Amino acid sequence: MNYIHKFVSSESKTLEVGVGTGRYYVVLVMEGYDVTVVELVENNLKILRRNAASLENITSYQGDAENLSIFVDNTGFDIKEFDELFSKKPVQKIALVGTDSVLELAEKAHVMHLFDEDFRLFSKYHLKICEKRELLGTQTHLLYIYAEK
Repeated sequence: MNYIHKFVSSESKTLEVGVGTGRYYVVLVMEGYDVTVVELVENNLKILRRNAASLENITSYQGDAENLSIFVDNTGFDIKEFDELFSKKPVQKIALVGTDSVLELAEKAHVMHLFDEDFRLFSKYHLKICEKRELLGTQTHLLYIYAEK
């Protein structure tokens, strides 16, 4: 969330592909961001919609990252193949960061019970390593942030 808050304004229209159960999505919508999401797995989408049921402006679709044709016309998104988007458009890479390090694995194993000070130290550690290219393979999710020039 640190990088989203740092580089994406809440006035931006954002498309999150592969949203999972919407852990970040729900928080962003609560903060006033205009986020549309796509998730392939039907059960993940059900959980996301249940978690976001009390929120307004929920825009979620079941779909595949390899076929985003539903967004081609009149959606405000300029959807291209991922590589094509970056090679043929005047964009600049702002950040490529790992989003969760060992956090997701620790949570699934029910061993992540951090007190405030421990969480602060973990967050500081994570923010130090999350942009290190040589450690991106240790992350379970990556966040690419690009902006038009």
